[in-house]
Amino acid sequence: MKILFILIIYTNALTVFEEYNNRSKQAQRELLIEHLKRQNSLRLLGKVAGSSLSYNEIIQGLIKQNTIEAQEGKVSEKKFKQLIDDRNKEVEQKRMELLRRLAQNEIDSDQAKLNELKRSALVATTSTNTIDFTELQKTIEKKWRAQRKALIMLERARDAKNIALLEQTRNQQSPSYSSKKRAEFHFKVAQKRNKIATKAISRAQNANQKETLLILKKQAEIKNFALKNAKNVLKETSRKIKKFNIRDNLI
Repeated sequence: MKILFILIIYTNALTVFEEYNNRSKQAQRELLIEHLKRQNSLRLLGKVAGSSLSYNEIIQGLIKQNTIEAQEGKVSEKKFKQLIDDRNKEVEQKRMELLRRLAQNEIDSDQAKLNELKRSALVATTSTNTIDFTELQKTIEKKWRAQRKALIMLERARDAKNIALLEQTRNQQSPSYSSKKRAEFHFKVAQKRNKIATKAISRAQNANQKETLLILKKQAEIKNFALKNAKNVLKETSRKIKKFNIRDNLI
């Protein structure tokens, strides 16, 4: 009965962990889809709806888009007018708010995974100290820091890009050396910040891959401990049965 009890609890813990993880990803995707619907972004909507984009992939795509937009003379006239439109600034602001919510969802999801692993370890080993989660915890925190830096630098890069576009517009309306130079300066600042954001999100993706491997490793450790404890219970039960049989024969 003890063996069955351990295996049932262990199986239930893994099922809950997997279900929570899937629900978190689905919630993030639905939130992004709803946001894109309000913007009528049909092209992006199709891509997101047809695939499960991760938070890192969304940030990486936006950094690439901002890098293109922050290159002087690289966007079409139509795109340029869209970028300097006040409605676009409002859209960008809402997009950043959405990204901050998604970042918090990512943190909540990671924390839930870690807590679930610790609960599973407690059931399998009867002690949380038997399995060390320090490396996994540090890797997750490293990913969070990299994601936060990428988001901050993306936002700052967009601010610099918007200033550069404003100066470029002024220069087109009333050509002046100072406006031209200010536009060039802020375009360079935007590109520099985009590069920092790119490096940060790359570190986040590497940390995310390491996190996935560590989670699999810890799941295997928990499973091995559960099987080992189950074998010990079986041996103890077998020993008691033999002892009982010996007594019975003596009687």
